[in-house]
Amino acid sequence: MLHIKRSFLFFMTFSMFLLSCNEKGKNQTTDTKNDKDQTIVADPPKEESKEGMTIADAKKFLDENEANSGKEVTVSAYSWGSNDMMGGMVSLNLGDKKLEGFQQTTFSCKFEKEKAAAVKAIAKDAMVTVTGKIAKGSGGVELTDCTLH
Repeated sequence: MLHIKRSFLFFMTFSMFLLSCNEKGKNQTTDTKNDKDQTIVADPPKEESKEGMTIADAKKFLDENEANSGKEVTVSAYSWGSNDMMGGMVSLNLGDKKLEGFQQTTFSCKFEKEKAAAVKAIAKDAMVTVTGKIAKGSGGVELTDCTLH
């Protein structure tokens, strides 16, 4: 009976050792015979985040192909403040960096008047994520039909 208990204890200890070694190596790169060939075991994909592309990426996307005009994009950037527009609409000005001094905005989001209060409540230099249809506007690149995340 003592022999069975020792065997069982050894088996459990060895199994736990193998499991811990397997867990430690999951996210590490393993070398193969050729240094150029490496196998990387990655974690499973995570839930898609609400973060969007930068303003520079959005401008590049628009410049790459005229057919991209009017496509929906999601952008994460710093608020540079908002402006009232005709018809009750509000324009939210955005930048990849916090606003320093007097800079002219070249990227904005146009919101319908129903969303004006929420847009005006966004603090200057706050990081925001917006989705809208991208196009060239009179002051640079703008998103229309915008929503806040």
